[in-house]
Amino acid sequence: MAAESWDDGLRGLLTEDVILGYGLIQVNGTVQCAFGNAQDLLLDASGNGEATDAAKELQAVMTADAVPEALTIGGTELFILRKEDDALYALSEGKVEGLMAYTLKIGILIVRFGRPRIAQVVVPQVEKAVAGLRKV
Repeated sequence: MAAESWDDGLRGLLTEDVILGYGLIQVNGTVQCAFGNAQDLLLDASGNGEATDAAKELQAVMTADAVPEALTIGGTELFILRKEDDALYALSEGKVEGLMAYTLKIGILIVRFGRPRIAQVVVPQVEKAVAGLRKV
């Protein structure tokens, strides 16, 4: 039996089309990994693991006390619905696209989803996967 990877739960959600993509921004600001449509969001075009401005903005928002009303990520305006100490939830107008960010020991996990999936279905499944990551 193969050893489990830290992101097996998320990879399964991506394979099942529950989420559109995910990635991890390490504490030092570099992108450890990005899959699905999170690649364009998190990785700059240089191919050397450097974070995009959007990734840096997400990292700053996750550590800030004051949170903006909205973020523009990849040309989409996402309205921040809720920001907790270790999580952020945002949706676009019309709830076409959503983003979740979670602060973990190893960095900030970014998860994107969109139609036909809705937040009420996606968030509990992602949070189940994230609960396992919080133990790592």
